[in-house]
Amino acid sequence: MKISIAIPAHFASTRLPRKLLLDLAGHPLLQHTWKRASALPGVEEVVILADHEEILDTAKKFGATVWMTDVRCCSGTARIASVAERFRGDFILNVQGDEPFIDAKLLADMRTHAQDFGGDILTAAYRISTEADLENPNRVKVVLGQERQALYFSRSPIPFLRGVEKKCWLTQHTFWAHIGLYGYTKNFLRKLPDLPRGVLAEAEKLEQLQFLEAGHRIHVLEATQPTRGIDTLEDLERARRYLAEDFAKGEV
Repeated sequence: MKISIAIPAHFASTRLPRKLLLDLAGHPLLQHTWKRASALPGVEEVVILADHEEILDTAKKFGATVWMTDVRCCSGTARIASVAERFRGDFILNVQGDEPFIDAKLLADMRTHAQDFGGDILTAAYRISTEADLENPNRVKVVLGQERQALYFSRSPIPFLRGVEKKCWLTQHTFWAHIGLYGYTKNFLRKLPDLPRGVLAEAEKLEQLQFLEAGHRIHVLEATQPTRGIDTLEDLERARRYLAEDFAKGEV
């Protein structure tokens, strides 16, 4: 199976305007994500999907393959689906543009698993270890079946442990937090425009529930840690400090 990587690059970020173009260690944030994804061997191509001329021009300047897509696409998945036929790969990995520290091992695991899992959608999750993560609505939780298929996603802590004090939940059960890294077959992406939105997806504002409601199976790989995406100015400053420390150690 041939595999492509798509990096949807949305310009109009609400919490951190123009974040993909902001400086991180002397380069645009987006360039770090692209460089990390491009280091993965065994893929056909790495393509940035732009929705704004500034994204397009910046990506071209640092040497990326970049395609302009419709600004009206409502999600990264929809953006990929809108140009699915242009990809050389039969399976497309979706790496978010604001993930400059995406785990190389997790990407490699996704690439390897795409060859033989036989489904339509791959994603990842990590084991929750803190109450803060468990209660944080921005950390999407996922319940897994016996074959590591996703049963449900929610912004609430799930499952509910009846008869157990909430402060003890993490000692009594393994809770999983979703990581927004996806892989899709091109066949699934062709079907996406015709999928009904779904009442659960609308209620939780989670696109992956749309896929489950429509009957698609989502297989979940285990990640060893959460990703360090950039959503706020604080995240960006933390990333700058992190890279500065690595430069000081000679690790970058």
